[in-house]
Amino acid sequence: EILFKGLHFELFNAREQIKDNKISNSIEILNRATNFVKYIADAWDAFLVYNLTYLLANSGLRVGEVFKLRWKDIDYFENTNSEYETDKWGAEIQVHKSGKTGARTVITGGGIFLKRIEQESQHTNKNEFVFHDLKGERLSTKWLSELYKDITKFTDEYKRTGKHIVPYSLRHYYATQQIYKGVQTSFIAKNMGITEARLRKSYDHAFTRMRVDELLKKKGAKQQAP
Repeated sequence: EILFKGLHFELFNAREQIKDNKISNSIEILNRATNFVKYIADAWDAFLVYNLTYLLANSGLRVGEVFKLRWKDIDYFENTNSEYETDKWGAEIQVHKSGKTGARTVITGGGIFLKRIEQESQHTNKNEFVFHDLKGERLSTKWLSELYKDITKFTDEYKRTGKHIVPYSLRHYYATQQIYKGVQTSFIAKNMGITEARLRKSYDHAFTRMRVDELLKKKGAKQQAP
């Protein structure tokens, strides 16, 4: 509805502003309409990638898994213990069996990011895809990868950190942050769809840092004792 209203507004303005012949008038109207449609599509992409980034960083989902999600796979719950808006809603996400992993339920505190998309989307029937374009067609990992290339290029992220940031980096961020918080390894592994052994092997650096921090705390406490 917003899209069509915007198009009508742009086309009307184009007609009013151009006083030349019919041919140039038609071309200008077409150009303005095309630019407006592109603007709306770009705005929707930006809105999606913003919320998707936070969802991935707060769930441990694989990038490929989120693009298979349908609205029927989402079940919200309210987190009454949280003081922050972004943690107010959690979600149970049903991940279906794929070639890589079995089915599992992912628990995330980032339900608000899914709710925001649902509130703005025109495609929220239970069988429709959560991450879709303006036509309701499912988006892909390629779409996200291309956007991330543009984002990291714009922000000079590689020059600043020396690291290539890709969408899958958000899964690693989730794992390390949960480890640093002291969350039980069984919970983290189950959310990510891997074994505890795999988690410990892949994130040994994070566990090492935890051990070092704990040892330094104890050492400092001993030195300060009377």
